[in-house]
Amino acid sequence: MRVGDRFEVVGANGRARTVTIEARDTLQSLARKIEQASNMQLRVTVASEGGEVTGKDGETALTMGGLQRLSISARDGREGAILKSGAAGRDALAGLGLSPASSAGSPATTRARPMGWICPTP
Repeated sequence: MRVGDRFEVVGANGRARTVTIEARDTLQSLARKIEQASNMQLRVTVASEGGEVTGKDGETALTMGGLQRLSISARDGREGAILKSGAAGRDALAGLGLSPASSAGSPATTRARPMGWICPTP
């Protein structure tokens, strides 16, 4: 995944908003961008696997060692949103380990796959 790669989030109103990867993005900042692009229809969290928990940043556990990934689901009582791939050669969804999908059904449809963009924590 490179700076400038992108994907779209289509909210319940049918409006598509583009999420673009920037040089300073972290999984936490991407989670916020996705939630905002969905007009708060989606709940996006950073899930940590393995490693030693060293603290918290809001709802996100900070770990040393281990892996982190994005977990996306529809917020309770909300319709969710649709994730659409970016342009060929600039698609950030694949780099994040996400598939184009609707989050309106089971949250598992939009969970990051283990082979996706998993960042080792410092």
